[in-house]
Amino acid sequence: MKNVRFSALAILAMALVALTAANSQTLEFKLLKTSNPKERVTGIHCATAKSCVIATEGSGGDGGKVYASNGVSIGAKLVDGDFESGNSSKLGLLGDLNFYGFSKVGDTLFALSGVSKALISSKGDITQASTWSVQTLGKTPGGLNTQTGIGMKDDRWVLGVQAFISESTDEPSPGALWTAIWSPESAPDGFYQLWRDSNKTLCSSIPGPAMAPKPLQSVYIAADLGIIAYTTSGGSRASPEKEGVCLSSDGGKRFYRAALPDAQDGDNPYGVTCITSDRCFAFSNKSAVFRGKTDFIYVTSDARKTVASTWKAAKLPAMRPDSRFNAVFFAPDGKSGWAVGQVDVSNPLLLSTTDGGETWKDSTASVRGLAPNAQLHSGFALSASAIWLGTNQGAVITSAK
Repeated sequence: MKNVRFSALAILAMALVALTAANSQTLEFKLLKTSNPKERVTGIHCATAKSCVIATEGSGGDGGKVYASNGVSIGAKLVDGDFESGNSSKLGLLGDLNFYGFSKVGDTLFALSGVSKALISSKGDITQASTWSVQTLGKTPGGLNTQTGIGMKDDRWVLGVQAFISESTDEPSPGALWTAIWSPESAPDGFYQLWRDSNKTLCSSIPGPAMAPKPLQSVYIAADLGIIAYTTSGGSRASPEKEGVCLSSDGGKRFYRAALPDAQDGDNPYGVTCITSDRCFAFSNKSAVFRGKTDFIYVTSDARKTVASTWKAAKLPAMRPDSRFNAVFFAPDGKSGWAVGQVDVSNPLLLSTTDGGETWKDSTASVRGLAPNAQLHSGFALSASAIWLGTNQGAVITSAK
């Protein structure tokens, strides 16, 4: 009996060792290049390892692109943002069009663009140009402001545009009518009275700061509207705001500020993302423009409590003073995650976690040889072993087989 018990324990121990080894394995990467070495890869979405799309912000006189990728190379331009392509004219624009990531709602994949009124989406095989359409989104607030996300629940759509959260009961289309429901100082009506009545727990910062390069994760909108989050930016003169994260659990009608414990004065988070309606992450960026002071990644497991949610700082490795984060993303397991960014202006930064973001280690060495002078700005993971990293040099680094 003792031998049987010993054998069972030995098998369990071996399984745990194997699982730990699998979770800590070093990924092997390869480099895929777009047609423009100066464009910034702002978003990646994959249905499978062989069926991906890549969004970019153009540079050097070129507009952004939505490319197809088969995992071996970056191929066809599915949507061309160059003015000469004619897509800008469809939207009534006089210049190039750029793209800033993707949002998937149901069976529709939306490419987020640099103008609020653009409806650029695909249904079906996302790598085929025939499934993509370029049209207007209807009447939207925000003018030429960048789209930050979109979601839907019970036939109610919510659109994020820099400085605005809007809603519509119309399905996204040229005939849709969108109404601004959240933009402190302008919507809802009587914001200052609401702010005072809430004991100043309502957020007074606008959703999404206006800065360059455009942040890619300043606003998070869950596909099912389970949580909507954005970073604080100091509020306004009339309603100043401490550092934290603005959270809505009612589909964007009200946002409340959750405090970040021990955050330094003025050290507002640069980005926020979530992997469930409760599990969210807020991170820093010490760029000269954003003026962050410290490196941090905060995590919460009760975001839907909004103002009452609790956030704690994750354990980070030693980092250089000129390090900064640009994005955080996770695999579907919710445990394996990566934080991408840069050191100075011309070196990549990659942190990884296998415990759901509680602790992070420096994994930059695994990609530095492929892109020694690049910044990392975006990422996507199909699994713990299949990830994609977007650079500012028209290239994607991937471990997918």
